[in-house]
Amino acid sequence: MDFLNAIGETLSGLGNKLIEILPKSPFYYFDANPEVKQVLRYLNWFIPIDTMLSITEGWLTAIALYYVYQAILRWAKIIE
Repeated sequence: MDFLNAIGETLSGLGNKLIEILPKSPFYYFDANPEVKQVLRYLNWFIPIDTMLSITEGWLTAIALYYVYQAILRWAKIIE
């Protein structure tokens, strides 16, 4: 049993290391030319692009989680 625990801890540690490499948000490191930044700054007064990106990111995450949970429940034959 200790052998299986050691394997589990090793895989968990490897997974944590891989997750630490990823950025916190795919839109967090968005960088553009200064000219584009100036245009986006004025455009954000009328169309809040940064807010729309964060809302869309949350919505897509929620939809993806829904489909993942649905697939798991179907696989476990809890739902049809």
